[in-house]
Amino acid sequence: MELLIVGTLDGQIGAASKIAIAQGGHVSLADNEERGLEVLRSGKAVELVMIDVKLDVYKFITALENERINVLVVACGVANDPTLAVKAIKAGAREYIPLPPDPELIGAVLAAATRENHALIYGDKKTENILKMAKQVAPSEASVLLTGSSGTGKEIFSRFIHDNSKRANKKFVAVNCAAIPETLLESELFGYEKGAFTGAVSRRIGKFEEASDGTLLLDEISEMDIGIQAKLLRAIQEKEIDRIGGKAPIKVNTRIIATSNRNLEEAVKNGTFRADLYYRLNVININIPDLKDRPGDIIVLAKHFVKKYSELNELPMKDLSAEAEQALLNYLWPGNVRELENTMHRAVLLSGGDEIGADAIILTDPSAVKEEKAAAAPEVGQTVAGMERKLIEDLGIPYYGISSGKLRRYFDPKNFSDPFRVVKGYFEAKKLLKKLKPNVVFSKGGFVSVPVVLAAKACKVPALIHESDMTPGLANKLCIPSAAKVCCNFPETVKCLPENKAVLTGTPIRQELLSGDAREGLKFCGFNAAKPVILVIGGSLGSVAVNHAVRSILPELLKDFQVIHLCGKDKLDASLNGTEGYVQFEYIKDELPDLFAAADLIISRAGANAICEISALAKPNILIPLSANASRGDQILNARSFERQGYSKVLEEESVNAQTLQSAIREVYENRQTYINAMKKSSHTDSIGRILSLIQECERK
Repeated sequence: MELLIVGTLDGQIGAASKIAIAQGGHVSLADNEERGLEVLRSGKAVELVMIDVKLDVYKFITALENERINVLVVACGVANDPTLAVKAIKAGAREYIPLPPDPELIGAVLAAATRENHALIYGDKKTENILKMAKQVAPSEASVLLTGSSGTGKEIFSRFIHDNSKRANKKFVAVNCAAIPETLLESELFGYEKGAFTGAVSRRIGKFEEASDGTLLLDEISEMDIGIQAKLLRAIQEKEIDRIGGKAPIKVNTRIIATSNRNLEEAVKNGTFRADLYYRLNVININIPDLKDRPGDIIVLAKHFVKKYSELNELPMKDLSAEAEQALLNYLWPGNVRELENTMHRAVLLSGGDEIGADAIILTDPSAVKEEKAAAAPEVGQTVAGMERKLIEDLGIPYYGISSGKLRRYFDPKNFSDPFRVVKGYFEAKKLLKKLKPNVVFSKGGFVSVPVVLAAKACKVPALIHESDMTPGLANKLCIPSAAKVCCNFPETVKCLPENKAVLTGTPIRQELLSGDAREGLKFCGFNAAKPVILVIGGSLGSVAVNHAVRSILPELLKDFQVIHLCGKDKLDASLNGTEGYVQFEYIKDELPDLFAAADLIISRAGANAICEISALAKPNILIPLSANASRGDQILNARSFERQGYSKVLEEESVNAQTLQSAIREVYENRQTYINAMKKSSHTDSIGRILSLIQECERK
């Protein structure tokens, strides 16, 4: 907590400072209003201002609003001066603290300020997914780069990462690299010794030391002078700094979070940002979308700001009219969340009547109002690679394509040309790795990864690979000699790999699957909670067999269960439409987490990713693997491994009929808790955390 005290506080500065420090605060002092504004303009991450009530509080707060400096202000004065207290509150001060200060009151104010300034208010699925990702990576020691436009809330997200990290009880220190002149930034970051330069009358501890064992936020790092970037890189790599004028390096243990509203890749190309620093910072990249791209947040945030500024101005809380909400949703918000906050502050002050109407929503840029557009034409003929690229780039992650090929188990003319594509991809990957200089390469497997893993070995970059199935495929067999570690889904796989390389991690599953709401799933399907739910996942390849087996016993199933059937493209049975207790879909995307949450039992094929997701969700399940005739037999091996571990009941496709399927459903449902308990003890519950730890281990080596 960064606290700024403005004025003398009637001689109580020392007492107030001691109390604040004891409550975990860090205190800065300013003699008067102008000096206080200078501190805030410098970019210092102040969260709360305590101002002497005898100063011009109104002038000070007005200046803050005019310069869009968002910080909580409380006024302090002697307890027997109620006139000044009322005046300060009317001027916009949030609270009045009587002097001499009371430790409990200051502690409560500090806590309230921290909660308010660090609150993450959201309603959009995109924001929810970003938070899940942030929470997933927070416990690691990896550097995080937050990118996105100005005003999207990058600092709040960075504090969220700190608060969910192992360093949460240590300091969070923020430095605005854009607000501090380059001549002062070095001393601000690294500190200086007494006599290091004219004016250095005493030793000063820099932000790196201040944040040691905690987190250092380098806000708008793209604005940092390239000369300081070299020193910053050394500090991050070597975990030591040199104070200006110092004689020996100082060890620090500081986690770095950086933000940028510029494209750092372009800055690297332009020579204004060091490539090695960029790749060191960009271990984990989280892009914060513009507010217009997460519309579900707009009304939720607007209502939050209405509440905030109604309380601040001692005005009655009002609802937003339907017209006001529509006006907010129709605006593109070029200034993002910061602009929305200012808009709602104005609306609270200007609105009349019982609610906030559209007339109180004064938009800064009328040209940014959305125009009605015709529905976009669907993309025709988009390849899988094209879709994957779009999904990756939409997350703000750079995408690089290279050539590759594969060797098929059946005759195909491409078996003669694809090896040459792999060789071509090897040289492309080698060139790319030399350019990017990654610390670690991670591969999920498949032939597309072969040239990359081989090139990583040639460039002396450690590579981790992931084997999804029980037995390694040809691609991974080629990669294993070049890999530092091999992540596996099954204990049986570990036994047949080099002892020093194999690690049982499970599959990194889609984190959104863990956030499903069973009530929403039931509502989506038109079901109730009176009967348990079976979720059938037919898959794509070979879904007909599963679909037929389920539909053959459907009348019997519906006596005791409700059924959600994902039956695959063009596999719907129109004759079953409207059947009570049964719904069918070709494919489900957005609602899938809710359907998983609603399911009491799952019937599925035995693809590695699918069954690992089922295991992570701890859902009792029946697996019907593809037959050996339709695959290389990997699904059968995967399923049998899960059965041996007590996670699943397996029915081989050849033995599936009405009787065996009904019997398996009864058995699994009656013994569902046994399956749940086994899965909760599995190695698949924290796959991402395990894999991140291995990546960090390889990086350190």
